[in-house]
Amino acid sequence: MRQLAGQLVRASMARFATWVLFGLVALGLSEARAGVLQFTSKAAFVAQTDVALSENFDHFGPGLNYLSAAPSPAGLTFTQATYVIGANTVASNSTPPLIWNPIRNVTLYAYGPLMSANIDTLPSRYSSFGFDLGYLNNFVSATHPATTATVVLSTLGPGGSGTYTLSVTMPGSEESFAFSGFKTDDPQEYFTAFQISGPTSYFPGISEWKLGNPKAPPPAIPEPGTLVLAGLASLILLGRSQASRFLAK
Repeated sequence: MRQLAGQLVRASMARFATWVLFGLVALGLSEARAGVLQFTSKAAFVAQTDVALSENFDHFGPGLNYLSAAPSPAGLTFTQATYVIGANTVASNSTPPLIWNPIRNVTLYAYGPLMSANIDTLPSRYSSFGFDLGYLNNFVSATHPATTATVVLSTLGPGGSGTYTLSVTMPGSEESFAFSGFKTDDPQEYFTAFQISGPTSYFPGISEWKLGNPKAPPPAIPEPGTLVLAGLASLILLGRSQASRFLAK
């Protein structure tokens, strides 16, 4: 009799534990998968990032400047984002206007709708990366409607190398810029390179970029549903203890 009662109690507990597990999954407490989170708000990105490096190209003079030939002021260096495609140029707002006349200095690849860069991983590694993006046309246009660019991010982490392809908004840099920010959801995964490509004749240009790492999250406050399930789990353990005492008599 005691053996039958014990089997019934254990079977009931197993079923109840299964339902508790389903409940935890339904509450989103299942295993997270690695990936990249995307930001369109610079304020939100900065609020969640310990920014280590932040640079623009405003210190370059008017007209066109090549990155390899122009001097860098003290405290700024291009080693954290070394541009690997030749003829990377800084274009500025100039008078009289050139074919490119952005509202703020931008760097771009002068011979096609593509730019590419490596991100240094020494002495520091960065899991957060963001930039202000706008295109320059290789033709004269009275209007500069926003278009879409493709960003390819390369990463390295515990699971090896990773590649993420995302779409971002790219307005005309003669009128405005749009911020695009990225953060790996695994702090051990860090960025090693990026590439930005636009439609034909729309050359991507960056006016400012930021590198850093995610801020430590605040202490988690359990949701009400989580507390309920935790209480149910405690009841299971209590019931098992009581059942064991009953069967031992």
